Amino acid sequence: MGKRSRTWKLFAAPYCYEKYVRLVLVSPDIDADSIVNLIDFSMFAGGYISPPRPYDPRFDIYGDGQIGLVDLALFAQHFRHGCS
Repeated sequence: MGKRSRTWKLFAAPYCYEKYVRLVLVSPDIDADSIVNLIDFSMFAGGYISPPRPYDPRFDIYGDGQIGLVDLALFAQHFRHGCS
């Protein structure tokens, strides 16, 4: 009897998919100076309750597509926090 060769097919068709995950980090430290302070608060206040202002994702701390009381509460929780 002749020797039979085996061929394994892992995929019948090529699979295409994205090989990365989009990660967006939003921080109450809006000016990125490593502390949440009055400068960040003044920037946040400028974008608070975005309509009729244009939506700015930097101020959407909760990430629900709106800038409102939830974002303000999260900002307040981190006020005066920093990293050193």
